[in-house]
Amino acid sequence: MSCSEEKNMIEFIVTFLLVFVALLFAGFHRKLLARLHNRTGPPVIQPFYDTLKLFSKKKENYENPIFNAVPYVSIIASFAILFIVSSALVGESFDFDYNFIVLGYLFILLDTFYIFGAVASRSPFAIHSGVRELLLMLGYKTTFLMVMSLFFAKTGVVSLGTYSIEFGFLQVPFASILLVLVGFAVMKVTPFDVVNAETEISAGLFAEYYGDHLALLKITEFIKDLSFGLVAGLLLFGKIWALPAAFGFVIFYTLMEATSPRYCTFKAVKVFIIVAILAFIDLFLLV
Repeated sequence: MSCSEEKNMIEFIVTFLLVFVALLFAGFHRKLLARLHNRTGPPVIQPFYDTLKLFSKKKENYENPIFNAVPYVSIIASFAILFIVSSALVGESFDFDYNFIVLGYLFILLDTFYIFGAVASRSPFAIHSGVRELLLMLGYKTTFLMVMSLFFAKTGVVSLGTYSIEFGFLQVPFASILLVLVGFAVMKVTPFDVVNAETEISAGLFAEYYGDHLALLKITEFIKDLSFGLVAGLLLFGKIWALPAAFGFVIFYTLMEATSPRYCTFKAVKVFIIVAILAFIDLFLLV
């Protein structure tokens, strides 16, 4: 086996292992949130039990082909995101110039798939959640792309794999703050969890999904959250600290979720429009 083939194999193995890490992070988030609410909470491996149980449910497809297709295209997009991230962390065989832009668009595409599935379900809860997601995307997705661009413009590199800057937050502190703010919306954390507001809109975007379809969507969300944590850790602290930083982000966002009130939809949208404007201004200042 050649050296390049070995690197490809390592990256595929790391990507596969990161799926399990994503589920563990989700379980840790639930456990920590429960403890902060003075509850015992489920075990850390509860997401594994839930996923296996959902896969064991009887499969029944809706008549709408878009509704049925969304879980599958979403899981493919999430694995593409995770593979780009894992390739940047452990090797450069899948690295290419400006892959951070592709990564940002994949995040946008993933949430767009969710909206398509919500509308196709014809559930008023899911459609209302989809409208909220669409409004928020106008601010935080644009900001996410611009903020990532700030790190690469400041450091002069053009891909995630060649980004070897440690403690990048010291070079672009303002952009680092904006990136952490974007994480609230990407990971759907209070006060910007208006899309998944269970007390208002039931299960939100996934209200009509169940069984293996819901399992795939849950795994997709776990992968997306971990991928954002790894990307943020890579940009702020460097490759070596990316995974510990992702763990730290889980703790930070869980603390915020446990202690913060939820914003109303329009207030959340206004905040992220302001954040997007600040990110655009920072493109010229690079701070």
